Amino acid sequence: MKIIMDCHYVTYRGAYGMENLSYDGQQTHIIFDFMRQVLKLALKFQTDQFIFCFDSANSYRELVYPAYKDHRKDDKKTPEEIAIIKEIRRQRYELREKVLPYIGFKNIFMQSGYESDDIIALIVKNNSDEEFVVVAKDKDLYQFLESDRVKLYDFKKLYTQANFEDEYLGLKPEQWSRVKAIAGCRSDNVAGIEGIGDKTAVKYLLGMLKNGKIFDKINSDESKKLIETNLPLVSLPYSNGRKQLKVDLVVDEIDLNMMKSCFGQYGFRYFLQEEQWDKWETAFVNAIIPF
Repeated sequence: MKIIMDCHYVTYRGAYGMENLSYDGQQTHIIFDFMRQVLKLALKFQTDQFIFCFDSANSYRELVYPAYKDHRKDDKKTPEEIAIIKEIRRQRYELREKVLPYIGFKNIFMQSGYESDDIIALIVKNNSDEEFVVVAKDKDLYQFLESDRVKLYDFKKLYTQANFEDEYLGLKPEQWSRVKAIAGCRSDNVAGIEGIGDKTAVKYLLGMLKNGKIFDKINSDESKKLIETNLPLVSLPYSNGRKQLKVDLVVDEIDLNMMKSCFGQYGFRYFLQEEQWDKWETAFVNAIIPF
């Protein structure tokens, strides 16, 4: 079992769900919460094999669809929101470039033009003999729940292929990208067919809509053109990038002494208390974890 973390999601969750901590003049609450979640996940799923995926600052999707995630850009936010986002980015950078490598984690991925979802999808696709728990909340990731070897976890619920098919009337996960191409994706600012939501798109794909105004609307030439435009934008991994996405898993070199040193440098005395440190030693009992 390997845990793949959508680090964009987890760091945002920590920024808004964790009270501020600081050490030596710098805020550290996002890093602290992130590492706390790593420990909880390791203990819950009884694995010390982690893969960390980060969003790129730029997006290949924007080159063909300028409105992509336009509503999330800094010029659409208040000064207070921008200050929080800048702090999230700073601590996320610390995690990616300093904290995780210092401890000995090696599978830390970010590639220009791609999102963490793309990286996660490629890892799942290319390692078909492995079991994964993907820590994320994005519904786009439903499309690779093709078997019980892949599950989604949002810190509340473990979501499986069976859950998906129960919720969406037996639709297969590999059809989910076409649902989003029809209905659009509000979180990514991808416009779908006006007035058509996910549930209606599911019924259309399952053949439950045989005729009528809604059927004719989805089946029109204009809608078909929109669907084909949207499909590459909502499919994972994105396949139209200028540079091909490439991810190779390697062997970790987790070192508990370096972990303890790192926690000391960030003032995370809580992790160094005997009871808590015992948990870290239990979770990461092996010094080197082969993939």
